[in-house]
Amino acid sequence: MKNFASVFNQFLSLVPRSVFRACVDKFQGDYRTRVFNCWSQFGVMLYAQLTSKTSLRDIVIGFSNKTNYFYHLGLRNVARSTVADANKNRDWQIYERLFAEVLLRCRDISPKHKFRFKNNLESLDATTVDLCLESFPWA
Repeated sequence: MKNFASVFNQFLSLVPRSVFRACVDKFQGDYRTRVFNCWSQFGVMLYAQLTSKTSLRDIVIGFSNKTNYFYHLGLRNVARSTVADANKNRDWQIYERLFAEVLLRCRDISPKHKFRFKNNLESLDATTVDLCLESFPWA
């Protein structure tokens, strides 16, 4: 069998597992988890981002079709409700801290390059916002 590094594997290799583990341990992200730990959640959500998936159902179906590409990374099939529960209950600060650590690593590797973000970084969730129909007739 040929040994090759997929593009997805190359993206995951940018995140040192020791740094990821430190972030998870700091916020106790894997407390009382059995199968779908933070690394699995990160892998699934990275897959969703890279493939431009727009819904949980789309993520899970797409991921389950490619399971044989991800087993060597420690990622397995996952149910839609499991992903939803993990996204709802896990502390978001784990991934914020991970982003800060990876950004620092990038700045150390390339100190002359300015890492700027032209647009605001925003996090979106699926929270329902109730609107009053009298105030917002378009709703």
